[in-house]
Amino acid sequence: MKNFCFIVLLLITISVYATNDKPELNETARKYYSDQQVESFSASKIAKLNYYYTESFELDLSKVREEKLHEVSTNFDITNYESYRKRNRDHTIVDEETGVRIKLYSWETVFHYYKLIENNYN
Repeated sequence: MKNFCFIVLLLITISVYATNDKPELNETARKYYSDQQVESFSASKIAKLNYYYTESFELDLSKVREEKLHEVSTNFDITNYESYRKRNRDHTIVDEETGVRIKLYSWETVFHYYKLIENNYN
């Protein structure tokens, strides 16, 4: 059921991106690129970056310490955990400081969704 919900959410996201000329780059991703770089990005590149920064993982906030909940849910940045992503299998880690459980989708899964996104822009 979880996978089904994820796929539905992804398809909705892709269809929204496909209907707009150029989507807005995610706020978290935006801090890693200059205005000039973002201007040069194609719509599909922005859609892929948005997927990467918002949907290439799952967060389980059920064990997050209350004082950290708002910070984690609003300021989460996947780049802090990228070294843990595996090539061909999903991997779950726990951030000891906050208690958040992060399920990182495999690079194979990420690249699969990149292809789906790219196909929507061709």
